[in-house]
Amino acid sequence: MADRLRTDSSLSRRIVFSFLDFLRSVELAEDVDREGLDVARECLEQAFKLNHASIEEQTPHGMLAELFKNKFHPDKECESSQVYCRAIDGFPTNFENKGGDEEAESSANAAVSRDELFSQFYAALDKSNFFTPTLGGNEDHAQVAKATKFFEQAAHDIEKSVSQKLSRKSLASSFKTLGNQAMESKSYVEAVDLYTCAIALEDNAIYYCNRAAAHTQLRQFDEATKDCQKCITLNPSYSKGYSRLGLVHYEQRKYPDAMAAFHKALQLDPGNESLRSNLEMANQRWLEEPPQGRPGQARDQRGIAINIPLGEFAVFGGADGLRVTQAGVNGN
Repeated sequence: MADRLRTDSSLSRRIVFSFLDFLRSVELAEDVDREGLDVARECLEQAFKLNHASIEEQTPHGMLAELFKNKFHPDKECESSQVYCRAIDGFPTNFENKGGDEEAESSANAAVSRDELFSQFYAALDKSNFFTPTLGGNEDHAQVAKATKFFEQAAHDIEKSVSQKLSRKSLASSFKTLGNQAMESKSYVEAVDLYTCAIALEDNAIYYCNRAAAHTQLRQFDEATKDCQKCITLNPSYSKGYSRLGLVHYEQRKYPDAMAAFHKALQLDPGNESLRSNLEMANQRWLEEPPQGRPGQARDQRGIAINIPLGEFAVFGGADGLRVTQAGVNGN
């Protein structure tokens, strides 16, 4: 079953706002139960907590009717404002989910109106529980305000660019750029949020790798490790996924694990001198560690099995340091 929207989500509220606006705009027939209709309105307002909804969640007057006019009368010229015309251009004309990577890529690149992109963005964040940090909790309006601010900034940057159009993919890329800027200014919490916005729109190995870097700076090593593993799963040939994983292990003083990850990264990018330096540094730190400080890693020739995605490595500890080999290959 497809994921269902919550009644207190921003997208749900927008839909109900549009429907109630439609009800207020129609001319009632003589046999309509006006009191019953008023009760129905009140029930919807209570169920979807519209009294708690922010002003940003309200939709332009007449939008629902214009969308359906265009849906069922595509040859009819749009009679409303340019804003409605842009919104209708982004309205789907086929609700069937055909699947397929090519179709998904085309959809992500498709130009849409600002309002439509905003709705897609909020739905994606809502699905990732960005607005409800506590499981089963109420929507955090501070998170909603933060997401709105991020969207406005990212969309503005896209609109300034002559080479880009508003789409899910360009918005995700814009969030990544803003995340990089936050990293440069050492605003690591904001960087995590911005990369999360990008990931909600597009499952991209680079975005996970970048968020892992932000988590590492915050010493959130479990989250950083998960992001690295997801990055590697999405793109097994992306050497930075392994090098980032190596740095996460290094920060935790897990030097054999770090060396295994650096070793895999170097296999993918053999000309990278920085990776060679990281390998040597991890080995040196392991040698400097007192044996009691690294349980299970005493300086003998016993292999230490290291599991990382796409293969298992064995790290052998000896008097001259650590050596990394493929599993099953003797370290002597």
